[in-house]
Amino acid sequence: MTEQAGTKARAELSRPGDTVDGVYRRLRDLIVDGTFGPNERLTHGDLSERLAAGRTPIRQALHRLEADGFVVSSPNRGVRVAPTGIAYAEELYAARIILEPPLMAALAGNLTDEELGRMGDQLDEMEASLDRPPDFQTAHRDFHLVAAADYSSPFIADLVIRVHRHLLRHQQIYMSRPRVPEQFLSVDRELLAALAAGRAASARHIYEFHLIDAGIGMVLDVDPDHRFDVLLRVAEANDILIDAAPNGGIKRPAQLAWRRPPIELPPLSTSNLYYEGTTRRGRA
Repeated sequence: MTEQAGTKARAELSRPGDTVDGVYRRLRDLIVDGTFGPNERLTHGDLSERLAAGRTPIRQALHRLEADGFVVSSPNRGVRVAPTGIAYAEELYAARIILEPPLMAALAGNLTDEELGRMGDQLDEMEASLDRPPDFQTAHRDFHLVAAADYSSPFIADLVIRVHRHLLRHQQIYMSRPRVPEQFLSVDRELLAALAAGRAASARHIYEFHLIDAGIGMVLDVDPDHRFDVLLRVAEANDILIDAAPNGGIKRPAQLAWRRPPIELPPLSTSNLYYEGTTRRGRA
C-alpha cells in the first residue's frame, strides 16, 4: 500500500462518529423502519454520502447486517435489502411462541415495581393513542420490550430483541394499523395483571394467546387465503389447539384451547381468536 493510500484508509477509519457499531445501528434502523425497502440496492458510495461515513465501516456493517438477515448480497446484483414475505412473518411469530412465553412465565412475580410501572405507563399510552396507529404501535412494542430487557441472560434478551426487530420491519411494510387496537390493550392488561400477581402459568398462556392472535391477524390481513403451517405445528407441539381447516386455512375468529386447560384463566377474545375461559377446576 502506498503512503497516500494508507493515509486515506486511516482517515476512513477515524472519522468522528464513524464506528462500525454506529454505522451498523443506523443502517439497521433505516431498514427496520422501512426507509430502505425490500430488494432496494445499497451501494457503498450512496451509503457513505448519506451517513457521512467511510466505506470501510460501511462494508463491515453490511457484512453484519447480512449475517443478521437484513441484507443479501450476490456477485451480479450487489447488496440489497432482504426481501420480505408474509410466510416469513408467520415463521417469526412461530419462533416467538417457542421462545417467549416460558420466559414471560419466569418473570411473573419477579419484575420490580419500577418495571411494572413502566409497563403500566405504556398501556396508558396505548389507550391514549388508539386513534394514532404509529404511536399505538410504538407504545405496544415498548410495553413488551420492558419485560424482554429483564430476561436474566443477555444472550436470550438479545435474541428476543433481534426477532422483534425483524417482525417490526414486517409490520412497517404490511400493517398500517392494528386491526382492533382496543383488543390488544385488553389482552395486554390481563398479561400485566398476571405478571404483577406472580401467576406464572397464566402469564404464559395469556402471552401464547397474544402472539397467536397477533400472528393470525397480521398474516390474514395481508393474505386472507393464507394457509398456515409452521405456526400451527409449533402451537400443537406446545399443546395449543387452534381451530383450522386441514389445509391450514383459518376463519376468524378461530377458537383456541389448550390440551391441559389452564386453571382460572379468564375468557380472552379478539376479532381473530377467542378462548372461552376456565374455572378453578380447570373446566371450560
